[in-house]
Amino acid sequence: MGLTQIHHPAASPELREWQLAINQLTPTRVVRALVAGMAWPTQADFEQLRSLPVLVIQGEHDAVTTVRGMEPLKGWLGPSAEFVVVENAGHNVIVERPAVVSDLMLTFARKVLKQAP
Repeated sequence: MGLTQIHHPAASPELREWQLAINQLTPTRVVRALVAGMAWPTQADFEQLRSLPVLVIQGEHDAVTTVRGMEPLKGWLGPSAEFVVVENAGHNVIVERPAVVSDLMLTFARKVLKQAP
């Protein structure tokens, strides 16, 4: 997976250099072993969360988990889930747009706390 799949095309050169340095420090064999050993969640796993408040934050230009590809997840999580697409961000949205993600998370947490019994 290249940097063009992880970051938005307009991501800063500094961010791209940082990601490249991280990638170079992590051998491909390590990443492959991690992915091979993962237990990917199933539809049933997501459906167990239907009664809980869930926030899904995604980059507009995410080429790994595309906005269109996330459509089934909306149905599985149900109406209590909130989906937010962050503009000018790719797969690494939390690194590319940390202030936006932080604001989204704080707003969501406050909303959930207000609804708590």
